[in-house]
Amino acid sequence: MILHQLYQHSARISSAMVSASFITIALLLFMQALIEMDTPISSVSHTAIRAPIMEPDKEIEVKTPEKPKPPIDPVDPPLAMLETMPINAPIDGTTIPTDYEGGIDIDPSSNAMSGNAISMMQVAPNYPERARRKGIEGYVDLVFDLSATGQTLNIRILDAQPRGYFEQASIRALKKWKYKPAMEDGVAIAISNMTTRISYSLDQ
Repeated sequence: MILHQLYQHSARISSAMVSASFITIALLLFMQALIEMDTPISSVSHTAIRAPIMEPDKEIEVKTPEKPKPPIDPVDPPLAMLETMPINAPIDGTTIPTDYEGGIDIDPSSNAMSGNAISMMQVAPNYPERARRKGIEGYVDLVFDLSATGQTLNIRILDAQPRGYFEQASIRALKKWKYKPAMEDGVAIAISNMTTRISYSLDQ
């Protein structure tokens, strides 16, 4: 009977000690948690995040290259039909140099007609590109007046073969010709209806 009581008493003491141990451990853990919560944070890292600055959209001007225009064949404007005037001097040709292969013949009779008018400068016309590409040759007969200062005036077309190719080039060249005017009693005089032929030919 006494042993039985001692055994029960020992069991109660053991159970109490185990319970006390668990309670002690729980208190220690709880106190440790409180201590960690009260510990001040020594340093805090602050990272500044900046929003990207959006620049306003720039207008980009895109230039479209211009398409090259196709070459346009020079077209001599049509000439008005002029009344044919009589030619009193023969129309023969002599060759003067030009920038093109071939030759352009200019009538020497225009050098001195009606008195003693003398040619001082004869400008050769350019061979028309349209005629040169097509291999066309021909001539132009012209009539013009000469002023008292030696300037060519009132240039007209007498004939052109073929028509529509060489007339304008011939007129432009004849406008640049210069003459020493004819003299009468020591006074320069004007001369009318001087003639010349300009021929166009290509070397074969």
